[in-house]
Amino acid sequence: MEVNLNTPRVFVPDQYLADFNLVERCLQNDPAALAELQQTNRGPVAAFLNTRGATSVEAQETVDMLWADLVMPTASGRFPLSRYNGQCSILTFINIVALNKLHDRKKAGGRHDRRYPSRDAVEFAEPVADSKLSDYPLLELARDAVAFGFRQCEAEAFVIVHLQYYHDLDRDDLKHMFQYSESTIRRKLEDARENFRKNILSYVHERDPWLELRWEDFVELCRTTTLNCLASSEH
Repeated sequence: MEVNLNTPRVFVPDQYLADFNLVERCLQNDPAALAELQQTNRGPVAAFLNTRGATSVEAQETVDMLWADLVMPTASGRFPLSRYNGQCSILTFINIVALNKLHDRKKAGGRHDRRYPSRDAVEFAEPVADSKLSDYPLLELARDAVAFGFRQCEAEAFVIVHLQYYHDLDRDDLKHMFQYSESTIRRKLEDARENFRKNILSYVHERDPWLELRWEDFVELCRTTTLNCLASSEH
């Protein structure tokens, strides 16, 4: 279903349409919708934070502050909840917002450990304006982790991965280009993906030891945060 949200038109998958409509009602200051949003998601969000490095007190206090923050303007002048675009569940979106707030809290408390250099000269994503980045502090961590993962990649594996994912070459193309068997190409791709995953998670742990981020969390963080930063830049 296509929904016109403010000016841009977005496509909302059917499985997220109910969440999208609930958020629309919340943004219209519907008390029942706001209550439903909080009652439905408060427990799951706290549980999520508990399993990602927050203490019980930190999780509860972060969640306590979360609901007002969702409908209060940020440094960029936008309401965080208005960035929800229906491309994931509202719980996933709120989890990411809460994790960013927890990260800010830990950093302010002096528990932010930075052993790796912040960024290499090579950039793998277009920069986001500072006001957007301040709303998503974990986006910088994610970008640095991806850059680190690529820097640790063995040269030939890097080229093979690049050709497949950035230039849409299939295994048959790569097989003829590198004069390898298909099984060798498959193994090199699998090894590269596994090493990439390990290096990224290692970077995250070294930089923020408290953050118990799983690979699926990292993927969702990148997808959700980037989508919402892009959506907000259109307004």
